Amino acid sequence: MKSRLLILLTITYALISGNEVYAQYSRAVIATKTYTSGGTFTITDLTDISGYDPNNEIFALAEVEVLLVSGGGGGGRGNSAGGGGGGQVRVETFNLTLGAKLNIAIGSGGPGGRPGTNNGDDGTQTEVNLSSGSTSIGYIASGGKGGNGNGNGGNSGNGNSGGNGNGNGQNVKGGGGGGNGGPGTNGSGNGSSSTGGKGGDGAFVAFTGKRYGAGGGGNGRNGGSAGSGGTGDANPSGQGGNASANSGSGGGAGSSSNKGGNGSDGIVVVQITYRILPVEFLYFNTTYKSSDHTAIVEWATAKEWENSHFEIERAINTVKEWSKIGRIEGKGYSDSASEYSFTDSDLPRTGGNIFYRLKQVDYAGKFSYSNTKSIQAEALESSDVWITYPNPSTSGSEIKIDLAQPDKYLDELIYLRFISFLGNGNTRILSSPDQISPIVSDWLRKQRSGLHIIEIRWGSKTQLIKLLRN
Repeated sequence: MKSRLLILLTITYALISGNEVYAQYSRAVIATKTYTSGGTFTITDLTDISGYDPNNEIFALAEVEVLLVSGGGGGGRGNSAGGGGGGQVRVETFNLTLGAKLNIAIGSGGPGGRPGTNNGDDGTQTEVNLSSGSTSIGYIASGGKGGNGNGNGGNSGNGNSGGNGNGNGQNVKGGGGGGNGGPGTNGSGNGSSSTGGKGGDGAFVAFTGKRYGAGGGGNGRNGGSAGSGGTGDANPSGQGGNASANSGSGGGAGSSSNKGGNGSDGIVVVQITYRILPVEFLYFNTTYKSSDHTAIVEWATAKEWENSHFEIERAINTVKEWSKIGRIEGKGYSDSASEYSFTDSDLPRTGGNIFYRLKQVDYAGKFSYSNTKSIQAEALESSDVWITYPNPSTSGSEIKIDLAQPDKYLDELIYLRFISFLGNGNTRILSSPDQISPIVSDWLRKQRSGLHIIEIRWGSKTQLIKLLRN
């Protein structure tokens, strides 16, 4: 049975002392996210937390706990029907990075027994697949079994058994459905005192403060109750009780003239603990220099603790795709101000909105991101097919040679010639425009300051480029 398509996402925050979780950090933030339908979700940074200063604080992801609860089984239909079993309850703990993907499928509760099929249907499994960089992990919680229409309660998703029943004569009584906190009980008593078994208790999850996966009650002359945390009580004279929403609990048994209670859909709850890293920023700025088509990234810290290094990341015209463009070593331990600077000399010739952020990495390999800064870079205009920047360039620096008019290059071989003052020179044959810049930069490092000329020939076209090296 397919999961529902509506999405409910609730986020709650709690602030706790850093001394309670990470002795070297000032505070931590816990976010709890609840998913009641399937989809693909992204773990993001919490930049909207009250009291968070994006100019001086950055978050790192410390620990993630995921609760998976599958669908509960439906209660059986009949005077001796068993209760539905609770869905499996799992809690997994692991580390993730910001931007990790969660692919979630929520298990559905099984419908209760009904005319034509006295047995309750099984609940379906809940799945969570995690993707974080090159790491991929999958978890499954198994669905609870439906209650039998004439006797036993359904087993829980984690294997706790349902109670036994008796469908004969006057001593009719069904077993309670198994719960994640324990098995269902057997039906008891005889004649008018026969009572359906009690459902097994649900499992208590500390970080939500709730029970999940309780078993439903079995039927008899007197109906059995649901296990602790459940609402699927049996009903000898009507419909069995439905399990409470998104608890993964089993439904209660219903009378032979009505139907069994429905098992509950499952749920996924993700608790994320973020910590604030011990790097206090004084400022973080970006500046565009139109004179040489570069960006200057500058920042300063007031103090540092176990700070290994900073990685400079850049995104072009969107903040969905980031790439690392540089690394600057940190001071490690410092109680005094430290200033840092990085020059991005590889801006796209087409210009646009260029975004920057800092990835601060500590000695343990844990990291966090700063807030995001941006510049507006101008497009480089040229009537030539190939454009060079920066030009003039300084000794030892990289230069970039790009296509200013990509439609004028049709994947031909490229003949790159370095022309000497005598008119001759070496020629390199290249297959891609991307090969030109590193080859020319390497050649320029070996030349004296002054004017240098290169020739680019492709197809029937030729362009001479003058390079001034200071």
